[in-house]
Amino acid sequence: MSYPRRSSVLKAYVDDIYLCAFVADQVMKAAGNEDILTRNWDGKMQIISLVKEILSREEELIGDKRDRIMEFVGYDQLNNLALGDKQHI
Repeated sequence: MSYPRRSSVLKAYVDDIYLCAFVADQVMKAAGNEDILTRNWDGKMQIISLVKEILSREEELIGDKRDRIMEFVGYDQLNNLALGDKQHI
């Protein structure tokens, strides 16, 4: 049985962590305040500072993979749908 290399598994988690922070930031921006995150977070660290720290370390964490990650999860398609909805208003 062959196991994945530990470094590739850790990199996959880093991608997930970055994506979670990105989505949390987008939700906060769409809501117009931080309350939506703070009310729904029960972690030990402060969620707002955690999200900001992760996003500020984007280059260190994911390098130049941001566009590929967003394309993989379909963010560009969702963003295009959202922009299309705004044009119909």
